[in-house]
Amino acid sequence: MDIFLIILCVVVAILLCVINVYVMAYYSHSDDQNTCTVVFCKVVVVLTLLQCQSQQLLLLLDASNSRGSGAGFNMTLIWEIFYLAVWSNLAFLLPLAIFLYESDDEKSACERIATTICEVIITVGVVCVLTFVSWVYLQGASIPIEMISTSEIDLDTATNITSFPSVTNTTISLNIAIPYYITGLMVFFGYLVLICCGGCGLTALPLDLILQFRMRPRWRRTSEANAKKQ
Repeated sequence: MDIFLIILCVVVAILLCVINVYVMAYYSHSDDQNTCTVVFCKVVVVLTLLQCQSQQLLLLLDASNSRGSGAGFNMTLIWEIFYLAVWSNLAFLLPLAIFLYESDDEKSACERIATTICEVIITVGVVCVLTFVSWVYLQGASIPIEMISTSEIDLDTATNITSFPSVTNTTISLNIAIPYYITGLMVFFGYLVLICCGGCGLTALPLDLILQFRMRPRWRRTSEANAKKQ
């Protein structure tokens, strides 16, 4: 194990947590009271931001681990654990935080918790059914290949080559493990969300800037301001 790399990962993780806590506190509403519900939701927000940032940093860790003799990290296992944690966050923690935060404040704590648990069970059930049922039917992958085989020929002594390579068409069948299927599923839906949100943002941002420029405050004479009021 590379001790320096381990210490660097721990320090970067602590710095990211501090930055995320500052960003979350900066954009928090002043009316939010520090109740158990609000604190739990803020912790989920910090962990979600940390996951988003760690995905890019894990690429650097993977590249550094593959150089030379390596740092001793099992990056395959780390990637599997990371994406399973992301899937668990999307399927369980984020819905739990959203349903708990949006629950009716006028109800008692037991009623709010019971309603949140029912909503989370329905959400997790739907996500698990869609994920595992689709995995059962889509876990197999068939890759068509062409195998070219020929006998060994000594070019120094050969005068007349009459043998030609034979081509055989075959298919390799692979079964995709559930961690890799979940990763591919999240990437697929993530690209769809990126295309929709990115396309809307690319068209909406210039239009908003143009409208803000047109509706900007302008200097008026006193007579013009009085006429505008009338």
